[in-house]
Amino acid sequence: MRLYNFSWKKYKIGDDIVEAKRIMLYAAKRSATENEIFLDIGYYWRLPSCQEFPKLNNATVLHEKPAVFFKEGQLPLTVLLEKVSPIWTYNEEETAQIINFSTVSITEESFCTFVLNKMTSDETDGCACFFKAGQGSNLVKLLFSLKESSLSRAEAIIPSTRNGTADSQEKLPSAISHTKVRNKFLQDLSENIGKCWMDVGRKLQLTEEQLENLEQKSYPNLKETTYQMLLVWKRKRASAATYDVLADALRKAGRVDLQEELLEKYKPS
Repeated sequence: MRLYNFSWKKYKIGDDIVEAKRIMLYAAKRSATENEIFLDIGYYWRLPSCQEFPKLNNATVLHEKPAVFFKEGQLPLTVLLEKVSPIWTYNEEETAQIINFSTVSITEESFCTFVLNKMTSDETDGCACFFKAGQGSNLVKLLFSLKESSLSRAEAIIPSTRNGTADSQEKLPSAISHTKVRNKFLQDLSENIGKCWMDVGRKLQLTEEQLENLEQKSYPNLKETTYQMLLVWKRKRASAATYDVLADALRKAGRVDLQEELLEKYKPS
């Protein structure tokens, strides 16, 4: 493992000035046998030179989420396994692991491993995992599916905190569904996409001509323009306009927060 001087920087959080480093939390999967999976939950420094480290162990990256690692208190990075889908079991004595403060401070990437054992012959791609990671009580949720194709690398942005601290009693959401999206869901989503609606449209494979036509129409507000864009995509893709395709496009457009809200809130009926 190579070492670098990735210096502490000062950030203003509320009325306080704190010293911290920007890191990317990640989850990666390594298949040991047909019925056993190694899940690596760790971090890497948010530097361009570090982005490929999670793949060095022949692992498939399933999820990434930007975070801030604080210097005050010199608390370790704690990783908690909260829940996984019932067809997998794990050692309940190893649900909490830590990465030392000194390791995160001077080492550009590290992880801890959780072993999952398969109990049935059911399809594994639909299985959802719920982890938490952070320092002290400042933990963020890591929700992801074991399906490999659902991930594209996120841009290094600070995640939304409008929903507050994660509730450890939340039910584990179902994995992103392959069912067709509903208009009501698209209406709600259009309120939050904002100015990046064209980027999302491009990731949904709309043409520049289609996006320009939408922009030129006299819709009453940005929300309606975004909603109409999503309807164009839904009509164009028909039965292929599914929740997993939409989630992938949101992540590719840098809206990791909305992709994760989709993963958390959508439960097939």
